[in-house]
Amino acid sequence: MAPGGSEETVNPAQRLTLREALISFTRRPAEAMGLGERVGSIEVGKSADFLVLSQNLFDIDPRRIHETNVLATYLGGTRVYDANS
Repeated sequence: MAPGGSEETVNPAQRLTLREALISFTRRPAEAMGLGERVGSIEVGKSADFLVLSQNLFDIDPRRIHETNVLATYLGGTRVYDANS
């Protein structure tokens, strides 16, 4: 599905759910680098690296995800970016 576009998919057999896509860009790369025990997901004992978004991606039409803004970025639990600053 294209951002803001049609429902047409180039290869429907390779379509990912939103959950699968997010894991593909977070947990899986951490595991591939051998860092899965320290980063890649939000769990007790792991580095608190995360984003605060302007909307919940699971509550919106996937064609509108591109309209989402990053409000804040945290690395190791420390805010390193704030959209309001």
